[in-house]
Amino acid sequence: MKVCSPRRCIVAKQYITIDRKFKICYDIVFITDRGVPMNVKRVIICTIGGIIAAAICVGGMAAGGRVELTAVIIASGIGNRVLIGFVIGISNWRINSLLHGALIGLLVTLSSSVGILFTNMQGFIMYTVAGIVYGMLIELFATKVFKAPVA
Repeated sequence: MKVCSPRRCIVAKQYITIDRKFKICYDIVFITDRGVPMNVKRVIICTIGGIIAAAICVGGMAAGGRVELTAVIIASGIGNRVLIGFVIGISNWRINSLLHGALIGLLVTLSSSVGILFTNMQGFIMYTVAGIVYGMLIELFATKVFKAPVA
């Protein structure tokens, strides 16, 4: 791993060996729009927070018993909550932390909850509000508890 000085990027070189004669190198570069390194600790913490939120969300849907849980519904719930955590982790918005989490939670959740808008209005509202709350909680834990502020 090296740090480039002009653009201030982090490069992690990893190699995949296919055969003794072939070695493929690929670089993983973490660069933000301002040219400063991304807070990798924050991305990991927020993504783990999204995984925890996904477990709580799917558990709540199963315990509620209002919706028949299919593989698509479970995958959508897990993917959405993990995506909320990841997007919060990579975001560079310089706004209030709770507002930051709430806005990202709303925007990411709307991408999957809009599908149930016309069939189940109460489910739409509950799922969207839960996304906002999960976004706020992920941001709160990342910023205040784990001391990983926006880079």
